[in-house]
Amino acid sequence: MRPFGIAAILSLAAAASLAAQETPTEREAAKDVLKKMSALEQSLDVPGWVTKLTAANPARDQVAARAKELMDKELLAMGDDITRHPEIGFVEYESIKN
Repeated sequence: MRPFGIAAILSLAAAASLAAQETPTEREAAKDVLKKMSALEQSLDVPGWVTKLTAANPARDQVAARAKELMDKELLAMGDDITRHPEIGFVEYESIKN
């Protein structure tokens, strides 16, 4: 999703929440909340973060590939083994053999 798409969705949500207010007091309170939400969104620079986090990053890709490799080769097998040989009551026999 484009960063501008996120802003459009937030704007629509804000407009919908403003329209949901029924009394003048509720509408006035909602305006203040929406102003604060807008200021927070601008201070967070959501489009900038999206651009930064989705940019090419070879180091991040290498870490993710290694994590996937470990998951596929070791962690799933270990989880399967634990499931096949449950040890209950804090008494371990199978796990101390390895």
